[in-house]
Amino acid sequence: MIARRAARFRVKILVLLSTVVLFPLFGRTQTYRDSSQIRQIDFHNFIYEPYCGGDKPEKPIQVKQGAFARSVPGREDFISFKISEIVFGDLTGDRRDEAVVVTWCNTGGTATFSEGFIYTMQNGKVRLLVRFKGGDLSDGGVGKVQITNGLLKIERSTPTEKAPPCCPDYGAATTYRWDGNRL
Repeated sequence: MIARRAARFRVKILVLLSTVVLFPLFGRTQTYRDSSQIRQIDFHNFIYEPYCGGDKPEKPIQVKQGAFARSVPGREDFISFKISEIVFGDLTGDRRDEAVVVTWCNTGGTATFSEGFIYTMQNGKVRLLVRFKGGDLSDGGVGKVQITNGLLKIERSTPTEKAPPCCPDYGAATTYRWDGNRL
């Protein structure tokens, strides 16, 4: 009887100790899972509403394998849209990653416009936080994006006398901080 009580006591102590030791580890794992939740979203197979250089968004388009194209014979209804780059990092300071999706869009002609979409997770769902305008491939087009220490750095094409319009130099970099409402 005394041996059985001692065994139960040891089991209770082991359960208590394992709870005290393992609970903080479980909490960290949960936080990691939450912070990487946005990384599970397949932005290469996603619905976007790009501006494509215009003043209002195009109709929603379903991107498959990172691209979308629509052409209607006999009509000027053409659009070519592709994902250029996807970058992850904590932009809002909430210790959870956001996703920056850089896209390129052409609606016919020689102009190809870039645009950036910044997504976050809210209540387990993807939410568009903000979008940022790019520019034409040869003037203001987004070349590279990175998030470092809560700052978003965007490199854009800049026209120079040395570089022809087809092959711009990427040199102008702008750094943004999220203020809770906008970049």
